[in-house]
Amino acid sequence: MMTRFARFCQGCADLMTGRKIDLSTGLVAGLVLGGALSVTGWAVTGSAVVAQSTETTQGNDEREGGIIGTGVTGYDLVRSEVAGQGTDLRVGVYGTITALGSIYVNGHHIALDKELTVRGSPVVEQAADLRTGHTVAVVVGRVDPPAVHAARDSAAVHWQALDIRHVMPLVGPVQAIDVEGITVMGTRVALPEGGEAPKVGTWVAVSGLWQSGALGDKVIASRLDVLPAGVDRRARISGSFEGLKPDGSLWIGGTQITGIMPQHLSEGMRLRITGTPVEGGLQASQIEAGLFGAEVGVQHVEGYYSAPAADGRYTVLGSGLIAYTERPQMIVTSQRVLRCGQGQSLIGAGLLPEALGDGFQGC
Repeated sequence: MMTRFARFCQGCADLMTGRKIDLSTGLVAGLVLGGALSVTGWAVTGSAVVAQSTETTQGNDEREGGIIGTGVTGYDLVRSEVAGQGTDLRVGVYGTITALGSIYVNGHHIALDKELTVRGSPVVEQAADLRTGHTVAVVVGRVDPPAVHAARDSAAVHWQALDIRHVMPLVGPVQAIDVEGITVMGTRVALPEGGEAPKVGTWVAVSGLWQSGALGDKVIASRLDVLPAGVDRRARISGSFEGLKPDGSLWIGGTQITGIMPQHLSEGMRLRITGTPVEGGLQASQIEAGLFGAEVGVQHVEGYYSAPAADGRYTVLGSGLIAYTERPQMIVTSQRVLRCGQGQSLIGAGLLPEALGDGFQGC
């Protein structure tokens, strides 16, 4: 897959293959199995990779096996769950939860094991703890054999969740409050409709989607969870890498990242960064790339377009999927979209496998 999409991941071969990069840390891949819920969008990447400082990690990621070096990869786990159904029938889901339980989303039925571990969250431990408004990344496989689906309308296709991650653009202390929302570690956050702003200093886990703006990228929050005392209070930010600033600094939204400076990142890639909050930013102890730890044939993502770069490159922010345009004025950054992807690129509906039917909206 790397060969086919080499244009969209120039310079990131070391990250995606798991080889060492120019850091004093290793890169590893990992995944744990996940469960069932309702989301408005879908997405996936290849193997997750980790750049880690010498600081010891702790909490939910470590307990869930998010950093592992065993011989069993996330790809092997997902493949065993959907053996015989074909590579293209592993689908990644990235979006906002709109309903709970065994539900229909965009014409797809997704089943959940409520005791399934949810990775990467300081406030959610298993699928039963998920609530509407949480943003999630889910790997799904078909429940029924392909022969059964061939006789069905595409709207009746059933899916089983194999992996769930709570995807939070920001976790950290509230820095400021104004009429437009709150600021967390330098990044502006628009509150959910009807939501109240937590007090300054309160630690929050922000679910939502990134949106470009004249003052820089901000988060359109769909849910805020206040972190109770005693839970994991490592600061986190998760979003698209849009290139280094002219002075060589690394920023996501209004948050400056210090402490670790990776050398092999491609623009548009999704990063998950963990560390310690500092004034207006985050001092990183760990950097991961991608949404999932498994290869998935097709992705369906929810989000907002980034403003096109000088070379025409744009992404659905936070998805890790990119495309190029010769008409940048046609890219609208203010409207939420659903798009399909494969590898590291956005694709149209015409490139989807026929076996998936017509249930993928917006492609």
